[in-house]
Formats: sequence, structure tokens, C-alpha cells
Amino acid sequence: MKYFSVLFVLLVWLVALPASAEEIASYTTSLSLEVDGQLRVVEEIVYDFGTLQRHGIYREIPRGLPDTPSSWLFERTISIDNLVVARDGQPELYDVSLTKDVVKVKIGNPDVTVTGRAVYTISYTVTGALVRYVDGTTGLYWNAVGTGWSVPIRASEVTLRAAPGALVGDAKCYARRSCEVGVGPDYRTFSTAGPLTFEQRVADTVVTYQPTERFRVSVLGFVGYAGVLLFALFAATRYRNAYQTKRHKTDVVEYAPYPGISALLTA
Repeated sequence: MKYFSVLFVLLVWLVALPASAEEIASYTTSLSLEVDGQLRVVEEIVYDFGTLQRHGIYREIPRGLPDTPSSWLFERTISIDNLVVARDGQPELYDVSLTKDVVKVKIGNPDVTVTGRAVYTISYTVTGALVRYVDGTTGLYWNAVGTGWSVPIRASEVTLRAAPGALVGDAKCYARRSCEVGVGPDYRTFSTAGPLTFEQRVADTVVTYQPTERFRVSVLGFVGYAGVLLFALFAATRYRNAYQTKRHKTDVVEYAPYPGISALLTA
């Protein structure tokens, strides 16, 4: 009987323990598309560490597009400015590193551990968020949550706002589960459970399309390479013409007679 009592107490104690698994309880993103093509982003991440003790989280913001561009003119690489990070309403330490594919934000104080629920707020400005499609139209293809999370996301919601008339056509939502889309005159809302990516066409007459820095570098690089190739072709042509002229040149024999002897007599 004593054995069963101890076993019962142990089972009750195990059931009463809080879950130690990490998860994102909710992921809310507010996007504002400005007329100059810049995107203002505010993310609120309710992160539950459970009983684990962590120093913080990582936020990986994708820089490019998931598909290979149709040509180098359509490649997109974003830049991020005005980054501000807070935890539970207080400024939080962070560090930023760049790779070809993501902007990696390391959030947290190495001298402080966090447990239980924490609310992280991340705000930043994106340049180069818009993309030019092969049909000549402009759109916003945005991975609002990212693919770098290793913990489950219980719910995610995105609200996109822009000037009246800027958002045109149907909004498309890409998610692992069903995604609900709300449409208004100057806003779109997307909600699902888990990661969330969406696509929205943008009117060129309302929002300015901004080529990315990589696009500008590509243009300059193309002009530079073209100049080098033209110069090489010009030099090769000049050399070939000079070589052909020298090769087929007719040698004219000249003869000077000896002093005091006429040319006729010499001949």
C-alpha cells in the first residue's frame, strides 16, 4: 500500500510540473508600405521558454527570394535600418550579422537568463522590399515569420497597410496550414498557425519601386565588363589589321648608284 501511495504522489508531481518545451505562443507583425517603397516593420513575438533558462532568441530575416530569378535584373536583396529591439517593454541587447540569404539578429544579454514567457518587440525599416516581376508589375513578396525558427509557432498574424489604391489585385498567402485573408481599402490581414509568407501586388502609380543595391551594383558591373570587352575587341581588331597590313605590304627596292657613275650606266 505504501508503494502505491508513493507512486501516486510521484505521478501527481510529474503532472503538476510545467512544460519545459519552448514555443512561440503568438507572432504578430505590422507592416506599413510607404510611398517611397520602404517597408516599416514592427514584430511582436510572445516567446515561451517554459522552465528552460535562455539568454535570448535569434531572428533571421530572409534577404532574397525563394525562387531563382528569371534574370539578374529581378534579383532582390534587402537592407535593414533603424533596428530597435525590446523585451517586455525594455531595450534589449542585440547583435546583427549578414549572410547572402539572411539578416541574423542575435537578441539577448549574455549575462542575463530568461525563463517563462517574454514579449520581444522588433522594429526596423526595409529598403528593397518590393520586387519587379517579369510581366513588368511590382509586388511585395514578404516572408513575415522567416524559416529560422526551431520551435513551434502557435499563431501568426500579419497586417499590411498602405496608401489608398496602392494594394491592387488579390492577395496570396502561403502557409503550411490554411491561411485566412482579410481585404480592406488600404490594408490586408493574414492569419494562420505557423510560418507565414504572402504576396501582394502594388500599384506603380502610388508606390515607387526602388531598385536594390545589388541591382545597382549589377548594372555598374555590367557596364564595366562591357567596356572591358569592347576595349579588348578594339585592341584585337587594331592588332589584326596592323598584322595583315605588315604581312601583305609590297617591298619597294631602292638603289643608289656609286658616286660619279650615272644610273643608266649602272643599269
